[in-house]
Amino acid sequence: MAEPSQDMVLGCYFLTKEPADFEQAEVKAKAAHVSSLAELDMGLATKRLAYHSPVHFWDDVRWVYTTAGRVIFHSILPEGIRREGFLNQVMRKRDLSELVFNSYRRAGLASTVQFLDNLKEFGFRYATMGGVSIGGGGPGDPGREVEPAARRGGPGRAVPAGVRHRPDHLR
Repeated sequence: MAEPSQDMVLGCYFLTKEPADFEQAEVKAKAAHVSSLAELDMGLATKRLAYHSPVHFWDDVRWVYTTAGRVIFHSILPEGIRREGFLNQVMRKRDLSELVFNSYRRAGLASTVQFLDNLKEFGFRYATMGGVSIGGGGPGDPGREVEPAARRGGPGRAVPAGVRHRPDHLR
């Protein structure tokens, strides 16, 4: 079974974490009531809400006190998982792995594959928005330098700092 990568986990964690004052009564009392994902999207687009804003969300049968980011995360879950209730928690690697496994058991292979695809796009998108990433090793990264044109013999390629060029006859 596939597991979420680090950047995907970071994006999901970023979006589902709650603000420090989330449990305070006055914050809970002032939280907006949002009855649909479209209404939440409008609040985000008009900057009335942020991803970590506390909200009361209508989940088909009851109001759930949560964050805007958790509502968005909930929207990508397979139908079989969504029917079990609102997933109102910070999503860490273990939580995501269990969610993928439960999706496979309850919703089947096709729904789980679609969920993993959505989770990948979702996680990378919000990791980027949160300004966090685990990846590295590209030409713009510290500790890397681009090999001089005279030594590389062609289009530029990144070579780790301190690694010497191997002449073509030794390759």
